[in-house]
Amino acid sequence: MARSSIYLNIGQNNLALKDANKAVELNPDNPAVYNNRGLVYHNLKQYDSALLDYNKALELAPKNFKAYKGRGMIYSELQEYARAIEELNKCIEIYPELNAVNLRRHCDYMLHKTKAEQ
Repeated sequence: MARSSIYLNIGQNNLALKDANKAVELNPDNPAVYNNRGLVYHNLKQYDSALLDYNKALELAPKNFKAYKGRGMIYSELQEYARAIEELNKCIEIYPELNAVNLRRHCDYMLHKTKAEQ
Protein backbone atom coordinates (compact mmCIF):
# COMPACT_ATOMS: atom_id res chain seq x y z
CA MET A 1 0.00 0.00 0.00
CA ALA A 2 2.87 2.39 0.74
CA ARG A 3 4.35 1.92 -2.72
CA SER A 4 0.96 2.64 -4.27
CA SER A 5 0.87 5.95 -2.38
CA ILE A 6 4.34 6.84 -3.62
CA TYR A 7 3.38 6.05 -7.21
CA LEU A 8 0.31 8.22 -6.77
CA ASN A 9 2.40 11.12 -5.42
CA ILE A 10 4.71 11.04 -8.45
CA GLY A 11 1.87 10.79 -10.97
CA GLN A 12 2.31 7.12 -11.85
CA ASN A 13 -1.42 6.40 -11.55
CA ASN A 14 -1.43 3.13 -13.47
CA LEU A 15 1.33 1.67 -11.30
CA ALA A 16 -0.47 3.00 -8.23
CA LEU A 17 -3.64 1.22 -9.32
CA LYS A 18 -1.79 -2.03 -9.92
CA ASP A 19 -0.34 -1.95 -6.40
CA ALA A 20 -3.65 -0.83 -4.88
CA ASN A 21 -5.43 -3.75 -6.54
CA LYS A 22 -2.85 -6.13 -5.09
CA ALA A 23 -3.29 -4.61 -1.62
CA VAL A 24 -7.05 -5.19 -1.83
CA GLU A 25 -6.45 -8.76 -2.95
CA LEU A 26 -4.09 -9.41 -0.02
CA ASN A 27 -6.11 -7.51 2.64
CA PRO A 28 -9.79 -7.54 1.65
CA ASP A 29 -10.96 -6.78 5.20
CA ASN A 30 -8.78 -3.69 5.66
CA PRO A 31 -10.67 -0.43 4.99
CA ALA A 32 -7.41 1.46 4.42
CA VAL A 33 -6.70 -0.45 1.20
CA TYR A 34 -10.09 0.57 -0.18
CA ASN A 35 -9.47 4.21 0.78
CA ASN A 36 -6.13 4.08 -0.98
CA ARG A 37 -7.52 2.51 -4.15
CA GLY A 38 -10.45 4.94 -4.04
CA LEU A 39 -7.95 7.79 -4.08
CA VAL A 40 -6.17 6.25 -7.06
CA TYR A 41 -9.46 5.90 -8.94
CA HIS A 42 -10.30 9.47 -7.98
CA ASN A 43 -7.04 10.70 -9.51
CA LEU A 44 -7.83 8.70 -12.64
CA LYS A 45 -11.29 10.38 -12.69
CA GLN A 46 -12.93 6.97 -12.44
CA TYR A 47 -15.44 8.32 -9.96
CA ASP A 48 -17.84 5.37 -9.94
CA SER A 49 -15.05 2.97 -9.03
CA ALA A 50 -13.71 5.39 -6.41
CA LEU A 51 -17.15 5.68 -4.81
CA LEU A 52 -17.49 1.89 -4.71
CA ASP A 53 -14.20 1.63 -2.85
CA TYR A 54 -15.07 4.42 -0.41
CA ASN A 55 -18.42 2.72 0.20
CA LYS A 56 -16.63 -0.57 0.92
CA ALA A 57 -14.29 1.20 3.33
CA LEU A 58 -17.33 2.59 5.16
CA GLU A 59 -18.97 -0.83 5.21
CA LEU A 60 -15.88 -2.18 6.96
CA ALA A 61 -15.37 0.87 9.21
CA PRO A 62 -18.45 3.12 9.48
CA LYS A 63 -16.52 5.96 11.14
CA ASN A 64 -13.87 6.10 8.44
CA PHE A 65 -13.52 9.86 7.99
CA LYS A 66 -11.18 9.48 5.01
CA ALA A 67 -13.87 7.67 3.04
CA TYR A 68 -16.38 10.44 3.78
CA LYS A 69 -13.82 13.03 2.74
CA GLY A 70 -13.07 11.15 -0.49
CA ARG A 71 -16.76 10.86 -1.34
CA GLY A 72 -17.27 14.54 -0.54
CA MET A 73 -14.46 15.62 -2.84
CA ILE A 74 -15.80 13.44 -5.67
CA TYR A 75 -19.31 14.84 -5.28
CA SER A 76 -17.81 18.32 -5.34
CA GLU A 77 -16.03 17.59 -8.61
CA LEU A 78 -19.28 16.18 -10.00
CA GLN A 79 -20.97 19.44 -8.92
CA GLU A 80 -23.30 17.55 -6.58
CA TYR A 81 -22.70 20.15 -3.92
CA ALA A 82 -25.46 19.20 -1.47
CA ARG A 83 -24.15 15.63 -1.33
CA ALA A 84 -20.57 16.90 -1.06
CA ILE A 85 -21.46 19.11 1.90
CA GLU A 86 -23.24 16.23 3.61
CA GLU A 87 -20.21 13.94 3.22
CA LEU A 88 -17.70 16.55 4.36
CA ASN A 89 -19.86 17.42 7.37
CA LYS A 90 -19.83 13.72 8.35
CA CYS A 91 -16.07 13.77 8.03
CA ILE A 92 -15.83 16.79 10.35
CA GLU A 93 -18.25 15.22 12.86
CA ILE A 94 -16.11 12.09 13.08
CA TYR A 95 -12.75 13.83 13.15
CA PRO A 96 -13.12 17.54 13.96
CA GLU A 97 -9.38 18.10 14.25
CA LEU A 98 -8.88 17.21 10.59
CA ASN A 99 -8.23 20.60 9.11
CA ALA A 100 -11.87 21.39 9.76
CA VAL A 101 -11.37 25.03 8.82
CA ASN A 102 -10.50 24.17 5.22
CA LEU A 103 -13.28 21.58 4.93
CA ARG A 104 -15.80 24.08 6.32
CA ARG A 105 -14.59 26.70 3.85
CA HIS A 106 -15.03 24.19 1.05
CA CYS A 107 -18.56 23.44 2.29
CA ASP A 108 -19.36 27.16 2.55
CA TYR A 109 -18.07 27.71 -0.98
CA MET A 110 -20.22 24.86 -2.33
CA LEU A 111 -23.27 26.10 -0.43
CA HIS A 112 -22.79 29.61 -1.83
CA LYS A 113 -22.33 28.21 -5.35
CA THR A 114 -25.46 26.05 -5.01
CA LYS A 115 -27.54 29.07 -3.92
CA ALA A 116 -26.15 31.15 -6.79
CA GLU A 117 -27.18 28.51 -9.31
CA GLN A 118 -30.79 28.41 -8.07
